[in-house]
Amino acid sequence: MPVPTASQISTALADSHWPAQAVESVKSIVTGGDFAGVLTAKQVDDLLRDTSLTQPEVMLALTKIASLYALPPISRFFVGAVACGVTGNLYFGCNLEYVGQPLSFCSHAEQGATTNAWLHDEPGMSSLAVSAAPCGYCRQYLYETASASTLKIILSGQTTALTDLLPLAFGPSLGIGGGLLDPQSNRLKLATPSSDPAVLAALDAANICYAPHTKSFSGIGLLMNDGATFRGPLAENAAYNPSQSPLQAALFAMHIAGYDFADISEVALVEVQNPLVSQLDASRAVLHAVCSLPITYAPAVH
Repeated sequence: MPVPTASQISTALADSHWPAQAVESVKSIVTGGDFAGVLTAKQVDDLLRDTSLTQPEVMLALTKIASLYALPPISRFFVGAVACGVTGNLYFGCNLEYVGQPLSFCSHAEQGATTNAWLHDEPGMSSLAVSAAPCGYCRQYLYETASASTLKIILSGQTTALTDLLPLAFGPSLGIGGGLLDPQSNRLKLATPSSDPAVLAALDAANICYAPHTKSFSGIGLLMNDGATFRGPLAENAAYNPSQSPLQAALFAMHIAGYDFADISEVALVEVQNPLVSQLDASRAVLHAVCSLPITYAPAVH
């Protein structure tokens, strides 16, 4: 299981010199059975009180725990990110890589933290702490978010505006309005009605997906062996390449919640009929790297 152990958490926080009470609190939260990479605003307030640290300092320390979730079999470079939502909640992110697949199919920690916030209905991000400086790809990805103009990037020893890290930026100012994390309602319905939980999770993901550039609305649904479901919405980007596929989002959501790839029993893809850009072939390729399941394909209509 990808859930960090109590001893790993203690080691990760050792250099931060947190009081024992704060360390034990984080251990209890992270190793709890229902933890999915989210600390509530109340839990954050408790950590700020127990550590007597600033929120950026706490977030940076927590990136070390988020990095314990990373799966980097290619780069061996473990990255953790922690996003702070406007609600005060904190969201973990980590990098995921897939052996044998193009590097463009890898997910970055910054994408994971943003996806985690999105799937928990967070309306915006105020700051993002990262264990290593965001690459240009992630700076472009983050620039698509609705709060990009005010988003702060927290690194060791400094806090910098995203707009300072991406000068003369090319972004979603193409007359589309809004941005990633803004609530979406694509109003899709299945072309053929279904009660399959994986398909219904995929439909829900397609209905919240962010695809203003191609209108190729799509979502992935994962059904686990224990009956749990996870959804992954498409997240497009004005620069195209930093877009995140629905399968990447769903696999991250599953992983940060403590599931292994072997726990997947069904994968479903819902996308609008005759899409300008289809996710089917790319999803099959990435899925092949983690399991041998076929994809249940279900077209949708407005």
